[in-house]
Amino acid sequence: MKKYIYIILIYMTSLIASSCSDWFDVTAPSEIRKDDHFSSVTGFQQSLIGCYIGMTDALYGTNLSWFATEIMAHQFNPYVNSTNIGLAYWLQSFNYTNTYTTPTVEEIWEKAYNVIVNVNDELANIEEKKEILDDLNYHIIKGELLAIRAYIHFDLLRLYGYGNWSQRDTELDEKRTIPYATEVSKDPAPQTIKLLLNDLNEAAALLKDYDPITKTKAASFYQEYNEEGFFNERTLRMNYYAVKALQARVYLWRGKNEDIVNALSAANEIITALENNIAINEMYTYCNFLSPETVNKSCTS
Repeated sequence: MKKYIYIILIYMTSLIASSCSDWFDVTAPSEIRKDDHFSSVTGFQQSLIGCYIGMTDALYGTNLSWFATEIMAHQFNPYVNSTNIGLAYWLQSFNYTNTYTTPTVEEIWEKAYNVIVNVNDELANIEEKKEILDDLNYHIIKGELLAIRAYIHFDLLRLYGYGNWSQRDTELDEKRTIPYATEVSKDPAPQTIKLLLNDLNEAAALLKDYDPITKTKAASFYQEYNEEGFFNERTLRMNYYAVKALQARVYLWRGKNEDIVNALSAANEIITALENNIAINEMYTYCNFLSPETVNKSCTS
């Protein structure tokens, strides 16, 4: 009798354990599993747009565009007292350690690396699941992700790294400044500007022949991929020419002799595009990358 009771108890225990496992495995309606999210082209596209959204608000929605950096650069009339506008007053005074400025300085650092973590997560998945993506989406999405990573790291380097020290052109490659995070990891990240330039070079190579803004391919090429409008409004994203402009800035900032040549080369490519009527301010109207029925013969010729 005891033997049968033990068998029944074991069976019930395993059944309960299995049920509990399934119960704990339930995903909330508002959550998406990472494996599920990166199981489609749309998931990768949405994640990229999510990185851009993360760059707004405390970063390029305020502090890194029109507010904190502009005040620190004294682009506005000076604030004469700290009574009602404490943060702006102390930022213009370069006092970053009081109760007004410290939260803002820390928030910029935190939000920037939060975006970088999301970029690195998607970059890891884009290689692991490359077969999910067609060539166009792979080149555009990966190129933009690398450009975003370089863009944010460059601003962090300018804000939190070393200033204009002597021998900049020979020391910058070796100086330990900010961590350049290229993967999601708890280990210390390498700290070198070479990684930043590597990202930009790879981003440019990925985007050059696939970015609609370069007009390398006819508008008709994008029609079957653009039902949701993902390839519209290229001037609002890290497009090929934005990458070349950032390359020029980084090369000039490092300042080696060969960097000046490289910066000029990157800038001339943009200038040439403008002269050849691949004008950046008209890129987004190039056939508007609309649905097939709106593309006329002049767009596809």
